[in-house]
Order: sequence, then C-alpha cells, then structure tokens
Amino acid sequence: MKRIYFYSYLLTLVIIGCGPELRTVVERDKYNRIILEAELKGEVDTNWVKLHTYHFVGPSTDGPPIEPQAESPSDMNVDDSGNLAWGAEEPAQEPETETVEPSQEAESDTGEVVQDFTITVDSTKKTFSSFAKGRREGEWKTWYANGQLKTYYTYIKDQIEGVYTYYDSVGTTIKTETYKKNILEGITSDFNENGTLHMTTTYKKGLKEGLQKEFIEGVVLIEQRTFKKDSLDGEWTSWHDNGTQKVVRVYKNGQPRGNWLFYDPKGAWMREEQYKKGLADGIWTFYDREGFKVFHYYTLGELVAEYTEAKWPNGQIKEDPPTFNKEGQLHGTRIGYWADGSTRYTMEYKKGKKDGDEIRYDSTGVLIFEVRYDKGIRNGLEKEYYVNGNPKRIARYKDNKLDGKTELFDSLGVKTETIAYKDSLRNGKTTLWWPNGEAYQRFTYENDILEGRFEEWDSLGTDIVKGDYTAGVRHKKWLYYDSEGRRDKFVFLDMDSIITDYKFKYYPNWQLVEEPGFNDRGLYDGKWESFYIDGATSKKFSYTEGKRDKIWMSFYQDGRRENYTFYNLDSLVTDYDFTYYANLQIMEEPKFSKDGLFDGKWEQFYEDGETKMTFSYDRSKKDQIWMSFFPDNRRENYTFYNQDTLVTDYDFKYYDNIKIVDNPDLYDYEYYMNLEVVETPRYDNLQIVEEPKFDKNGLYDGKWESFFENGDQWRTFHYEEGLKVKLWSVFYDSTGTRHSETNYENDLRHGQYQEWYENIVVKPRAEGLYKEGVKDLLWTFWNEFQEKRFEEWRDGVLYDTFEYEYYPNGQVKEEPSYKDRKKHGDWVRYFPNGDIMGTRTFVAGLKEGLWIEYYKNPPGERDDIVAWKGKYISDKREGKWEWFWLNQERQRVDSYKNGEMTSEKCFERDGSGSSRDCSEVRYDGTR
Repeated sequence: MKRIYFYSYLLTLVIIGCGPELRTVVERDKYNRIILEAELKGEVDTNWVKLHTYHFVGPSTDGPPIEPQAESPSDMNVDDSGNLAWGAEEPAQEPETETVEPSQEAESDTGEVVQDFTITVDSTKKTFSSFAKGRREGEWKTWYANGQLKTYYTYIKDQIEGVYTYYDSVGTTIKTETYKKNILEGITSDFNENGTLHMTTTYKKGLKEGLQKEFIEGVVLIEQRTFKKDSLDGEWTSWHDNGTQKVVRVYKNGQPRGNWLFYDPKGAWMREEQYKKGLADGIWTFYDREGFKVFHYYTLGELVAEYTEAKWPNGQIKEDPPTFNKEGQLHGTRIGYWADGSTRYTMEYKKGKKDGDEIRYDSTGVLIFEVRYDKGIRNGLEKEYYVNGNPKRIARYKDNKLDGKTELFDSLGVKTETIAYKDSLRNGKTTLWWPNGEAYQRFTYENDILEGRFEEWDSLGTDIVKGDYTAGVRHKKWLYYDSEGRRDKFVFLDMDSIITDYKFKYYPNWQLVEEPGFNDRGLYDGKWESFYIDGATSKKFSYTEGKRDKIWMSFYQDGRRENYTFYNLDSLVTDYDFTYYANLQIMEEPKFSKDGLFDGKWEQFYEDGETKMTFSYDRSKKDQIWMSFFPDNRRENYTFYNQDTLVTDYDFKYYDNIKIVDNPDLYDYEYYMNLEVVETPRYDNLQIVEEPKFDKNGLYDGKWESFFENGDQWRTFHYEEGLKVKLWSVFYDSTGTRHSETNYENDLRHGQYQEWYENIVVKPRAEGLYKEGVKDLLWTFWNEFQEKRFEEWRDGVLYDTFEYEYYPNGQVKEEPSYKDRKKHGDWVRYFPNGDIMGTRTFVAGLKEGLWIEYYKNPPGERDDIVAWKGKYISDKREGKWEWFWLNQERQRVDSYKNGEMTSEKCFERDGSGSSRDCSEVRYDGTR
C-alpha cells in the first residue's frame, strides 16, 4: 500500500549544503511528539527514515469543541520507499507484485499522523516504521491504544523476514508466522487467550503443505489435517477429548473420498457416510434423536430415498423398507402402518417416480387424502377430507399445476373460500364467505397479482371498506366506515405508498375531535383545528402539501397557552411548553421571531410574580447578559453569552451562600479564588463577599472589591478584558492593615511582591520578585523577630538559600552580600570571637576571585593559619587550589582549567614532601 506523509512544518527545515554531508532531520507534530527521523546525504539523498504515529485518545474534557484544522502546504513528503522528496512531482505507478501479506488480524500501518485533534494524552504510540536506502528495513511495530505492543516484524531488503508476531491488548501472544522473502514459509502457530497453543499449520511457498494440528489447551490433540498445495489431501483425523478416535476422513484434491466411520467417545459406532467423486454416494446411516436407525440413499449427491427403522411402542413397524430396481431407482409400493397394523399410506413408484395412487388414512381407517400420479405428474382432482368425511379441500391439477377452481370448506361442509388458478397462479376472482353464507371479501387476481376492485362487508352485508388494487398494491382512495356509518378512516395511496392515512376521531357525545383539511392529491393542507369535548379549541395548526408548517399553538381548556411549536415545511424549528405555578402565575414569558426562533428579551418569575431572571436570545442563540435573582431581589448569577458562546459564568457570593470551610486561611489566594456557593442561601448574613465589574463584552474588567463579614475591606484587585492586571491587595480583618501586595500582568504574577505581619507597626514578612508567573532572583523572608532568610530563584527554580546562623555568644557565623537581587561582593565568615574565618567573593551571582578560609587567627597577621584557598573565574575554578595541614604544611594541591581538574596531588603531614593517596585525604567543604 502506497503511503505518502505530508508534514506542515517541514517547510521550516532549511537544508543547505554544497557537498554530500550527512545530516539528521527530526520533525515533531504540534504536540511535540516525534513523527519523523531521517538521515540525509547531501540535499536530496535519504540514508534512512523512521516514522512514528500515535493514538488519538480523545477531545479535551474542558476545552471547546474540536474544529477542523486546515493542513499547511508543504513541499516535503515521504514516498512509499521512505525517501524524503521535494516538490509536487506525480508519483510513478508501482508495478504489481504477487506476495502473501501478513494476517489481516494485524492493523495495517497507514503511517498517517493523527492531526487536528485536541488531545488529553499524546504519548501512546500507534505505529513505528523504518526505511533505509529507499527500502523498508529493520523493525516495524504497532501498538494498541493502551500502549501494549500489537504486532512486531522485521523487513530485510524491503521484504518481511523471520517471525511475524501478533499480541492481544493485554500483551499475550495470539499468533506467530514465519516468512521468507515476504512469503509464508514454515510453521504458523495460533494461541488461545490464556497463551496456550491452539493450532499449528505448516506452509511452503505461501501455501498450506503438510500437517495442520489443533489442540485443547496446547496438550490434547483433537484434529490433524493433511494439506497439499493449500487443499485437503490425505487423512483428516479427529479425536474426542478423551483421546478416543472419532473419525478418519479421506480427501483427494480437496474432495471427500471413500467410507467414513464415526465413533463415540467410548469407541462405539455412531454414523457412516459414503462418498464418490466428491459427492455423497451410497447409503448414509445414523441414529435419529429417538434412537432409531435412519438410512439415506444417495446417488452422486442426490438424496433419492429415506428410511427409518422406526417402530410403534408395541413393536409394530411404521414403514416397510423401500425397494429399488436394478438401476437403483425406487420401484414398487411404499406402505406405512399405524400401531394396530392398519395402513397409514400407500404410494406407488415406477423407475424412481410416483406413478399411480397416493392414498392416506387416519388411525381409524378413514380416507383423509387422495391423488393420482402419472409418471410423477398430477392430473385431475386432489382431495383432502375431515375425519367426519366432509371435504376439506378440493383442488384441480393439470400437468402437475393448479388449474381451475380450488375450494376450501369448514368441517360442516360449508364453503369458506373459492380461488381461481391457472398454471398454479391465481387468476380471476377469489371470494371468502361468512359462516352464514354472506360474502365477506371479494377481490381479483391477474397472474397471482391483485388487480381491480376490493370489497369487504360485515356478516349483515354492511360496507366495511372499498378500494382498488393496481399491480398488486393499493392505489388511490380507500374509504373505511365505522359501525354507525360515520367517517372512520381515509387513506390515499400512490401504488401502495401511503400519501395520507387519516382516522376520524369522536368524543362519546359525537363531538368531532379534529377537523382536517386535504388537497386534491390527498395531502394534508391548510388550517386544521382540534377541539375539547365541550367544543372549545384545543389546538390550531396548519399544513402545506402534507408538511407541518408555521405556528402550532395548543391551549388549556381554560384558554391559557400550553405549547408553541413552529415548523418550516416539516422541519421542527421550535417546540416550547408554557409553564405555570399552582396559582396559575406564568413561570416564563417567551418571545419569538416571525420564523419561530427564540428572539428578544425573555423574563422568568417567582410564584409571587417577582422577577427570577432576565435574559435574551438572538435568533435562538443565547446572547448578552443573563441575570438571575434570589427571591429577595439580590443578584444571584451573571452570565454573558456571545451568540451561544459562553463568555462569563459568575455566581454572586454572599456570606449566607458560600460553602462553610473549617478554619479557613482568609489570606490564602487559592482559598479565596475557589470560594464555592451553596444551592440554597442560609439568609443569616446578607453581606456581599465580592463586588464584581464587567465590560460590555461580559469580561471581568476594572477594579473589584471584596469584604469581610462585617463589611470591612478584604481585598482590592483589577481585571482588564478578563485578565488579572495591576496591583492586587489583601487586608487583615483585625487591623485593617495590608497583608500583601501582588502585581499582575497578562494574567500572571509579574513584578514586586510584598507581605507583612498582622501588626499595627508595619513589619515585613516576605519580599521578592515574580517574573511571568514564577519566582525569580532574590527573595527575602523575615521571622517574627525580623531575622532575615534569603532564597535565590532562577526562573521558578530554587537555586540557593541562606539563613543567618549565630554562635551561642550571639556572634553571626556568616554575613552575606547581595546587589540587584543577586549575590554580589564579599561573603564573610567569622570565628566565635568575631575574627574573620574566610571570605568568598561573588559578582552578579557568579563566584569570582580569591576564596580563602583560615583555621584560626584573623587574616593579615603573621600567625595566619590558612585552611584552603583558590580562585574562581566566572563561577569556575581556575589555577591552583591548595589545602593545608594545621602545621601549615601542604595537604593537597589541585590544578583547574575552566572548572575542570587537570591534576591533583596529596602530601604527608610531616613536610617531607612525600606523596600519599588522595582518597585518604579529606575533601574540602568549599561551596
């Protein structure tokens, strides 16, 4: 199958080269999944290509409906040989080759990339295919949607080679095939769902050749067939589950031969079949359900006679065995018996055909059927009788076909039907009678097809229906009447296609239920009206050429509107039910356009007539503001639609309708932004929680304010066209002072963030910077004693932290230095006595310059005891780094270049210069 893959983003790859340089191309789809890998030689030669496709899992559950996405034009594609190609050259017609393809149980690899879907999971592969030098080469795989491997096979030089394996969706092997140059060769194995072997088949050059074996659970052999060139040839042996042989069938060139003997699980005879030239020939013998032995006599596939060794319970045989002439044809009289030995039937045969009388009797000896044959052909009367001797059916035959009048009778001898036949086809009038002799129905046939007038009467001769048939079907006007002579049913047909089927209805007081209207072709047309039993109008409606059209308005018996329905030539446009409270107050007042669409301003009401909701439609599409109200007239919900598209759905929050949360953090952003409302207000505190604002398009806009339960200010914040912007402030309820300030830009935290303790005296708690929604650079935190702690962030990732530490005497252990929210300057460590322990230098967040630490004594004195020292350049160690023993003899010397160690050497403490194993020397604790 030829596959062509177009990728809309391949235009972004620019392949530039003057020589045959190797380069790798990797292409991803819009979900960042790899869909193509290739190695190119020069500008157009393809070394290899790997293609990936993925399962489509489903649309996003919270996103908009999936819309078709137009494909972007591309000048690059992958042809069926796996080569990358440019331009729009028409692909050449590939010559047809005869190959045996893998089993159709495996899903074909179309190579198509799933596109134009909003997906929730995009990591499950569907297919993997590979090409090399313009041919299929290497592993090919497919997967189920749950990620389980489905098929696995290998191409060598564009042909399937080796084992082709199929798996089910839980990973169990279900089939293996062996290929040689794309053709089945060797053993194919099929497996059960539990992984046990079910069947093995041997193939040679793509055809079944040799044995095919079938097992129960991979252990018990139950079938073994022999094939030659894909046809059964030789023995086919079957066994019962207990290992007993069931039958050995013999085939030659796919056709059955010889005698087949069947045995039951205990080895007892069950059945015998005989074949000749691939057809049943001879006597087939078996037992019927009652245990009687049955004989079927076949001649080259034709069943010529049957005989059952059946007996009545008293031992009387039911039938004499058939007799045959020397040509194997039925010949003579076949006689059947009742249990008392009396004759049940006699049938005369000559040379395999009925010839003479066929007569049947009931168990009392009464004649119930008689007919005469001449060389297998009936001529004259065929008669059937009731047990009382009265005729049941009298039919006339000519040349084995019904011809003339056939009459049917009831058991009393009264004629119930006469039928006219010619050449076994109904021709002429057929009449049915009531038991009193009155005509019931009369109709006419022409060549077994109803044609002409049809009439039906009741037993007193009163009309029931009149109509006409044409070519076997009802046509034109059919009238039906009820027993009172009133119009009951009007049916208008066009060659049995019902144009109109209308039943007249009446109330018990004979008031007409509905007054219809029809045109001259039997179609519903014009204005109709239906009525209540007292004659009041229940509905007004209309049709046009048989199609419902315009306004259908129904009414309650007291005159109130019940339903408004609008049709446009049978297409339902609107179906609206008017609803009322028990006090008859209307629940909703609708408006419609002239073509029946919801349109204009609508209003809903509470039972007392107060407004429940105001809303509007624009030609059946929800549009503009939908505002609902509580029974006490407070705003309940603001919803904004733009031509049926939901823009905003906002619930007004009051302290009597928000969900109660135990011990809420009133200053937590997530708590506030996820306040939930309950279905029924508690009416214990009507203070509004939040005062929103919206722009003309229904988006959050302007300054919003929220309030504590006592009405004090809680928060102030801003939106612009639905996005968070500007300064968002939070206030403490106890002091009214600020809790925090957050800056937003384009719906993300961006800029300065500050937080304070709950105190009349302003004490900072946190201060830092957000960058496009994540923390960035230096953040400072103060505890309740105003002691600082620092965090260094880089694009949302915590890079480093620092917290002041003190000796028991209160001496600080390390003094940091920051500038522009980054480490900058000298960081100094101290001994408990305040002497300098060491210095570290940073420039704009990077380690820079000399880093040194002392065992004791301040720097610059003659008795300095250095612990270690070294230099950083742009955050990387550079040059010589040295560590010293307490006696100031060198302990270790490392050399660095651009942050990488180039050498290391360690020395003994005695100062002799003797080297020692560096793994025994402690490593430094520098940062």
